[in-house]
Amino acid sequence: MQKFLCSAALSAGFLVAAAPASAQSSVCVYLEVGAWYAAEMRVNIGDAKGDWTGSFAIGQHKCKSLDAVSDGQSYSVDVRALAGNTATCNPSNLTRDANFKLPLTFFASKGTTFSHSCDLLQ
Repeated sequence: MQKFLCSAALSAGFLVAAAPASAQSSVCVYLEVGAWYAAEMRVNIGDAKGDWTGSFAIGQHKCKSLDAVSDGQSYSVDVRALAGNTATCNPSNLTRDANFKLPLTFFASKGTTFSHSCDLLQ
């Protein structure tokens, strides 16, 4: 029962987070079960690189607020495998819409520390 509730809550969160890419209050990266790496993520505002979050393990997620991103400003999200490569999440050129208060979720897929991807959950 607990596993079902966790899966239902996670699915509901993903459905809510699948809002338009131009509208969000925070961004999250979920690391797919079956991935072969732990990760961390950051939000980049224009050309300025953001600070990395703490690491998160397979099957977990991290979120970052978009409070520092002005309404209408462009940003991107990176996910980095610990001791590995950094991937910019797709789409890579997002625009902040401060009127929309739901998070936007990206899915870091199966892969290795040197070969992985990150895509908007739709």
